[in-house]
Amino acid sequence: MSRRNDSADMRIRIPLINLSSHGGIRILVELANAFASQGFEVEFLIPPGRNSSVYRLDAAVRVREIGIGFGSKIPDYALFLLILPFHLRGGLTVANFFVTYFPCLLGSLLWRTPLLYFVQDIESKYAGLVGGILNRVCEATYRSRRMVAANSYLAAALEERGHQPFETIQIGPSEAFYGAARREERKYRLMAMPRHEAWKRMDRFEAICALLTEVSPAEILCVGQDAEILSRLAERGFATCKPGSDAELVDCYEQAQVFLLTSDREGFGLPPLEAMARGTPVVSFRCGGPDLYIRDGENSFLVDDVAEAAERIRRLWAEASERTRMAAAAQETALGFRLSEGLGRFVACAGREREER
Repeated sequence: MSRRNDSADMRIRIPLINLSSHGGIRILVELANAFASQGFEVEFLIPPGRNSSVYRLDAAVRVREIGIGFGSKIPDYALFLLILPFHLRGGLTVANFFVTYFPCLLGSLLWRTPLLYFVQDIESKYAGLVGGILNRVCEATYRSRRMVAANSYLAAALEERGHQPFETIQIGPSEAFYGAARREERKYRLMAMPRHEAWKRMDRFEAICALLTEVSPAEILCVGQDAEILSRLAERGFATCKPGSDAELVDCYEQAQVFLLTSDREGFGLPPLEAMARGTPVVSFRCGGPDLYIRDGENSFLVDDVAEAAERIRRLWAEASERTRMAAAAQETALGFRLSEGLGRFVACAGREREER
């Protein structure tokens, strides 16, 4: 696409309750950079003091804090959501989370401005009485007539629930994960990204490590942004890394022989595909999103239980030729999921929506 130079409103706002280093935020940062490269004036709107992202933003992308900043999550978020609709006048808004969707919808109706709802996961994971209410609120957002599904797996899941996406793109690894030659010598036997959320199944990670008695914790690399979890694992002897950039994350993947995903559910699961792009075979539990790109036994493995996961990991360790074959197939698969292509479709979709309004 060529850089835009028409006189129409070129503003795009992306409201977030946190500009963090979460994987989904990384996609939004890449999206903002893609918009900026096409001449849009892009702005993240966040509550005061809620910017902890390590990801690189284009110089043309602004981060604007709105609200007062009480220093506590609940009042900071509440005030932010309350005043957010009044900061959405003109331009196009991209909502990304059910919590911000309704204020964005109100702003769209109030100022008669276009709105796109970017769905990267189906938020129906909450438990208990309050959780049940939240799940219903989440479900209500999927009735949006301007919903963009992040991949074809999510689009199919939404359609099964009776919701029709306005557009479907195909997200994947950014360009940082392609191009350079992969390492032949790998320092760590296994890499994982332990997280505290229940559906990430830290218990599976612990159980698999207990079965892999032939390796020490120092040969298992734990990567993430949760300092508390990484600290606890480091005390037990695990190797840990908190990447400060995509380059550091690429290096983590390149140092591991196998990548492990233990989740119960994933709307896509970007880390396994990033690992595949770097020639690191994956052992993943069947959890939704990875089924879209993992062909069991061809480019990586899909498993159903802890014992099977440990057996597949051992197989990749023991059979270097199998690991090499699978690494090549994994890289070939990852080529079909370049993030730049998916973002190009989103930018085109946003341009059409803006012009129609």
